[in-house]
Amino acid sequence: MNRTLSGKPAMREARRQHVHGPLQALNDDNLWRSIYSGLVWSNAAMWGVAAVIAAFVISH
Repeated sequence: MNRTLSGKPAMREARRQHVHGPLQALNDDNLWRSIYSGLVWSNAAMWGVAAVIAAFVISH
C-alpha cells in the first residue's frame, strides 16, 4: 500500500485534503471569484433598477 511520510494511508490523506473546512475555503480562488462576480452582478442589477425607477419618476 502506498503510504505518506506520516505513515498514514495515502488514500485517507488525499480524502482529508478534499474536505473543505471554513478556513480552507478562504484559500479557494473560485470562492472569491464567485463572491466578486455576485457582487458585480448585484451591483449592476441595483443600478438597473434605480435607472428604471428614475426614468419612471421623470417621465411621470
